[in-house]
Formats: sequence, structure tokens, C-alpha cells
Amino acid sequence: MLSTAFRLLVASALLLVAPLSGSLADKLPIIDAHNQSDQHISYDEILDLMDDAGVSRVILSQRGEKRHDELTKFAAKHPDRIIPAVRTKGQNVKQVKQQIR
Repeated sequence: MLSTAFRLLVASALLLVAPLSGSLADKLPIIDAHNQSDQHISYDEILDLMDDAGVSRVILSQRGEKRHDELTKFAAKHPDRIIPAVRTKGQNVKQVKQQIR
């Protein structure tokens, strides 16, 4: 749970950034904080979509038929763009570690 002070700090920062325009606004990174991929889209397509939308980084998880190790290998190739989020729901840590090796 976020503290009230932290929420106010974030709200204040957003209010300061909101009116920005011109070159400073263009330099602010856009980070997609939650996205998922499945077997219907390739990792190369994800990078192309990010470029088209101006997204510099993404926290990406897999679903469907994609495996954890595919995501972690992709993220290792693009550490400046892809932050892997590996699903652990219903699994213990040992099971997840085996899947990402």
C-alpha cells in the first residue's frame, strides 16, 4: 500500500510535468508498465510497435504458448528496452527458476 506522502509526491511531479511542451517533453521517456505477448505476435513485432508508439521501455510478460525462457532470452538481447516479468502464480520459486534457465 502506498503512503499518502508518496502519492502526493507522485501527483505533484505529474502536475509539474503535465504542462511541458517542446523539446523537454520530447525527451521524456515513455515506459509501458504492463504488457503481455503471446504466440500471435513475434518479439520483433513488439520492438517495431514500441518504436512506432515512441515507447522506450516495456515491462513485458508472456501468456498463451510463449515460454518463460523465450521472454528472458529476448530481454537479455534488449536489456535497454525490455524488462521481463515472469509469472509465478500457482508455482513455487524452484519451478520458475527451472523454466527460465
